[in-house]
Amino acid sequence: MPKPPDGDRPTLDEFASRVKLSRRTLCYLLKVWQAFSDLGIPRDRLVRTGWTKLAAIAENLEAGAEEALALAETYTAKELPALLKGAPRKAKARTVLLRLTPRQYDQFEAVLLANGARRPKRGRGLSGKEKALMKALAQ
Repeated sequence: MPKPPDGDRPTLDEFASRVKLSRRTLCYLLKVWQAFSDLGIPRDRLVRTGWTKLAAIAENLEAGAEEALALAETYTAKELPALLKGAPRKAKARTVLLRLTPRQYDQFEAVLLANGARRPKRGRGLSGKEKALMKALAQ
């Protein structure tokens, strides 16, 4: 941000409230700008990639910007950090959203538990849902 006429620059908090972004988002954007400003990558490509993925790339830029951007254009923001650190590429997973009534969910949960899903020691939900569902479907 350019210096105002009075010469005082705003603090990070003042700037964040002025641009209506959280401090966290603003820090991510600053890291992205520092990482990509001198690389000559077209701005529209960066915009299409999205700042969330660009922030992940900025954290792990050892892979090289072009290769990292190619990964970002192919994979999700959740998959990207592991791939940038060299983890093997997994087959593209699919997400399934189910809208169940409480009675349907109880039945769904019972089937998953009967096929190997587990309740966590703390919190809600189940672990091993995918494997348990595939086992139930195979029967």
